[in-house]
Amino acid sequence: DLQVNEFLRESERAGALIQSHLADVHTGVNRGVRQSNRLAVLNTARRPAVLVEMGYSTHPGDARFMTDRASQRRMAGALADAIVAWLAERGHDVVRCQDPGSTPLGEAVRELLLGHRVPIARRAEMLLFMAARAQLVDDVIRPALERGQTIVSDRFLLANAVYQGHAG
Repeated sequence: DLQVNEFLRESERAGALIQSHLADVHTGVNRGVRQSNRLAVLNTARRPAVLVEMGYSTHPGDARFMTDRASQRRMAGALADAIVAWLAERGHDVVRCQDPGSTPLGEAVRELLLGHRVPIARRAEMLLFMAARAQLVDDVIRPALERGQTIVSDRFLLANAVYQGHAG
């Protein structure tokens, strides 16, 4: 089927871009890009699809890397940058966001959260993320969508559920 072959070609290009962007920030073994028809998440997709493995949680070095917050930020940024590159190759006008960040308030919150200068309770941390995100939506995301642009962010709402939920 021509459409399936096109999805495979597009998936392979997306995978190559992701791999090249991750190579700059990931310390693990580069196993390259491979296609697999055995994975339902890939072979049932009706659009380009990529499954990214960052490492193995059972490998001590991989586990340390994948649970380190700085490494997580670098990996999320590299993935977002690769997606931006893939979309831009296809003619999309893309706005790349950082969460928190991309607004003066977001950058201040980012500095506060990453600076570790003052202790921040988990609920307060979550509310800071939400305040920065509300500003991001009002100042960047909504206007960009109204202009017909595509938005790519390194994290968003579900990241709070994972991080703050995991923290307790």
